[in-house]
Amino acid sequence: MRILDIDLDYFAQGALYFPDETAGRPPAEIFPPWDATEVEEFLEENCGLTKSKRIPGFLIETHDQAFYIWNELLDSKKLYAPFEVVHVDAHADLGLGDASYVYILKELLKYPPEKRVDYLCRSKLYEGNYLAFALACRWISSLTYVQQSDCGTGGDLLGYYFRDYDDQSGYIEMPIWNSDTDLALTQWPRPERREPAIPFRNIGRLEYKENTPFDYGSLSISPAYTAQETEKLIPVISEYIDLIEWETK
Repeated sequence: MRILDIDLDYFAQGALYFPDETAGRPPAEIFPPWDATEVEEFLEENCGLTKSKRIPGFLIETHDQAFYIWNELLDSKKLYAPFEVVHVDAHADLGLGDASYVYILKELLKYPPEKRVDYLCRSKLYEGNYLAFALACRWISSLTYVQQSDCGTGGDLLGYYFRDYDDQSGYIEMPIWNSDTDLALTQWPRPERREPAIPFRNIGRLEYKENTPFDYGSLSISPAYTAQETEKLIPVISEYIDLIEWETK
């Protein structure tokens, strides 16, 4: 099964990496939204969507809610793991900039795969790292990161998660570290073992072309990263994805 995972901040000019939550929404003067026609062209020509056959989907406030939607769909047998994810976002959402990778690689991965979602520390999961947690739960069979730029550069990827710690290797292969691993002593510690390899594609906006249909779509508003004016694009996107507002259970 395949999921199109979109963040509204993708459709803004430029990307905000360190939001000031005390300052309110980012200004549209600095991060102006795309024109509606540009969004339609991207969804049709790059993502392969059509207005005549909308895919089912969800409208969420912050992107980490996608993790909980996937969990509910898995529990209800409406989604089956592992599934493919195409991540259309101004950010990789793999946790660059926080220390969640230490928890994932030292603690979470020690649990049997089928138990990880039950035992994970949800206070450590947020909109900037939820994909790393979904990968750790072995939900994802392959991950495509469609970047805003014309050419995927991998500038915000977290090397620890990749094969041989190389974010250009084409594979996510999470290492399982000893609990006493000290990153102050070695930058790239030798793991006890590694998780199964997951194909990873980092691709630019113009290069990405989709031919295979999606089973679900989602759109995150991400208020900390998008100007209020960008929300005018939600009705445009909803012509291609049947967006249902989702609430955490």
